[in-house]
Amino acid sequence: MISSLETHPEVAILGVILCLFGSLLIARGLQIRFARIPYFVVAYRGWSNPALSLPLGGLYFIALGIVMFREDLPSWAEIPVAFFYAFSFLTSLLGFFIWFPPCLLPGWYRRARKAGVPRHDPYAMARFKRLAKAEQRGAKWPNIPEEPDQEEHTR
Repeated sequence: MISSLETHPEVAILGVILCLFGSLLIARGLQIRFARIPYFVVAYRGWSNPALSLPLGGLYFIALGIVMFREDLPSWAEIPVAFFYAFSFLTSLLGFFIWFPPCLLPGWYRRARKAGVPRHDPYAMARFKRLAKAEQRGAKWPNIPEEPDQEEHTR
């Protein structure tokens, strides 16, 4: 069997570029998701959110880069890669343009909404996010304590 890399080296180059681009999207998306002050809450209205969809888009591009090597993949790996490709493609497009699935939101965001934290205030969400998980479950807005260095971060 002749490898696709031997016949078309540009396919390999494109696959590597897609995987690198996907890695950058994942890194930026995780940076946005796990930032100390969650600025994504300003734009999140319960529907689509491109910032939260970046890691899923990155997974899609990595899967697309892997699909470029489909002739070199073992036969048992084709179905999992195809499922991963389809799932990440559909979920990233859905979250980017129409509706971001609530099950993929950070856990602290759901607990903050239950506690009554203002939905689009990143600094209030950051105060809530810094609490321990047990404290988050019992917290009610506006009784969330401020940290001593809170004034530095809100300027």
